[in-house]
Amino acid sequence: MSASEAAQAPEAYQTARGQRIEALAVLLIVVAVLVVARLLVPDPSGYGTHEQLLIIPCAFHWITGLPCPMCGMTTAFALMARGQVLPALQANVLGPPLYLATWLLVVHALVALLRGGAGIPEWLRGAGGARGMLVLVGAGWFLNVALRLLGC
Repeated sequence: MSASEAAQAPEAYQTARGQRIEALAVLLIVVAVLVVARLLVPDPSGYGTHEQLLIIPCAFHWITGLPCPMCGMTTAFALMARGQVLPALQANVLGPPLYLATWLLVVHALVALLRGGAGIPEWLRGAGGARGMLVLVGAGWFLNVALRLLGC
C-alpha cells in the first residue's frame, strides 16, 4: 500500500494496524525478556545476575546495604525460568508474580496480534496502571527490605 493509499484508508484500519504493531512490539520484548531470563545463570547470592548483561552493580545496595526495589529481580526471573519458585521469592518477592505476569502478557499480546487490539492490557495503561505498579513495587520493596533486615 502506498503512502497516499494509507492516508486515505479508514481511521479504523489505521488504528487496527497501529494496535497490531504495538502488539508485535510487546510480544517481541516480553519473549526476549523470558529468553534472556532462561539463558542467564542465577547468582547464588540472590542478586547480581544482571551483571551478566554488563549492567553495573546496584549503587543503592552498595551505599546502603539494603536492596533497591529491583534488587534480585533478574535473579528471580532466571530462577523462575528454571522452576525454582522459593529461591526466586527469596531473591525478590515480586519476581515470581511478575514473571507469571510476563507470561500472561505474552498471551495477551499474541491474542491482540491475531485478533487486533492493544498490545498492552487496558488496565495497565494510563495513570491508573502507573499508580498500581508504583504501589505494587513500593509494597514489594518494603517487604524485601523487611525480610533482609530480619535475616530471611
